[in-house]
Amino acid sequence: MVSTLPWWFWFVSAACFGTWGLVVVLTTSTRLGVLMIGVLSALVAAGASSSASSVADHSNILHWIGTDRVVPATIRGVVQTSGQGWRTIRVTSVNHTGGMVPIHGGVRVTGVVDQLSIGDEVDVQGRLRCRWRGRWVASMVVVNKRHVDILRRSTGASSLRRLIQRRSAKAMTEPPVEQGLERDLVAALTLGRRSTGWNRLVQPFRLTGTAHLLAVSGLHVAILCAGVGWMCRSIGFTPRGVALSWSAAAMVMMIVADIRTPLLRASMMVIGASVFLGCRWRLSSVTLVSAAALIIQMSDPLSVMDIGFQLSFSVVWSFVTLLPRWERRVCVQGIRKSSLGRLWRASSTAWLIATPISVHHFGMFSLLGVPCTMVLLPLTGGVLLLGYTRLLIGWIDGVGTVIGLVLQATAWALFEMADLLSRIPGASMNVEPPGWNWVLLVVGSSSVFIVSTNPRHRLAAAITTAGLWVALWLMSAA
Repeated sequence: MVSTLPWWFWFVSAACFGTWGLVVVLTTSTRLGVLMIGVLSALVAAGASSSASSVADHSNILHWIGTDRVVPATIRGVVQTSGQGWRTIRVTSVNHTGGMVPIHGGVRVTGVVDQLSIGDEVDVQGRLRCRWRGRWVASMVVVNKRHVDILRRSTGASSLRRLIQRRSAKAMTEPPVEQGLERDLVAALTLGRRSTGWNRLVQPFRLTGTAHLLAVSGLHVAILCAGVGWMCRSIGFTPRGVALSWSAAAMVMMIVADIRTPLLRASMMVIGASVFLGCRWRLSSVTLVSAAALIIQMSDPLSVMDIGFQLSFSVVWSFVTLLPRWERRVCVQGIRKSSLGRLWRASSTAWLIATPISVHHFGMFSLLGVPCTMVLLPLTGGVLLLGYTRLLIGWIDGVGTVIGLVLQATAWALFEMADLLSRIPGASMNVEPPGWNWVLLVVGSSSVFIVSTNPRHRLAAAITTAGLWVALWLMSAA
């Protein structure tokens, strides 16, 4: 999206429309949330595009690299996000052959970067490459600690959060949780940490289509909030107190775990819902999802290109708009719904909507995704709840050891079960990544199959969906 109008015009328009749209959505029809998020997203994206186009081309790091695929350079910037073995740096200047010159862009830095924390201002020396997966402008590999110079350490809240994260990780993963796959699995499910053995850990989950269980997301927030809510109701909390406990649980997870788009989206929805519920003002799920998407996109308009954003919001939108209609269609008056049936419908809805997007990015899917999710989900919830329970009361003599033993056994059982399921013939299928046209056709036909009340329409949608998947498999095998 390119515009000749100044960037401030679009942001002022977004602010004015957002104020009016929020009032309309909260006081009239919640269905206007979809229109609100669409218009506001367009305005914000136009403003970001106009702002970016007003910057001289020579100050863009991608233009600075030019036609050379690899150039030696020293970049200066601020660490924005972090993970196991990588950091994302917002570059402000670069030194190639002379002094530092102003520049802008994002660089994915990998290698010896564990000493860097979010908010640090650094100089990093290495070989700069062009685009990395289309998400960051460039990438750089650091092979020696001497090539990293920390100019200014982050202070205040970020330092306190890092201290809390380190102590939380120690409390959850210390012995008797053994070092190895079990400890890595506990750290991944509770803290969102990815260690050096991540590829070995995630492999059986990828083969069974359950890798989403290892990514801290709305599922994990829901499990933690359900456990906290059950405990609060058991000791006599009022509904308002239970709602506020959900908010506290989500905020604790945001502080302790590494924040990514799925966790941020779910936590914002839980906190918003619990606060409004505590004030006796109910908001629809559509409004909460729209508000969360809007806030994330306003902070980073390019977040819609992120695989985490696409998968997270596609699943939650399917739960908000499609799953309730499926539930109503199979509901029989006077007969209580089975919990197993609900889990099956929720897992099937998520698989039908999210798998085409995942195949587009990764070129792999599993036909056993739904049953494997149903088998592994209880163990996943057990590891998550035991980890945070150990964090809360593990300081009591003997209690932390007992919980640690149970946590070790549960993590071992989860990994072994996933490894066993991954050995089933046909559990994983590799295909040629399809285009977005195929993704839209599959998602559309799957949606018709879920929500339609006409048997003929559902049959036609099912045949269409199956035909598209078979056609993709045949084209990849040819």
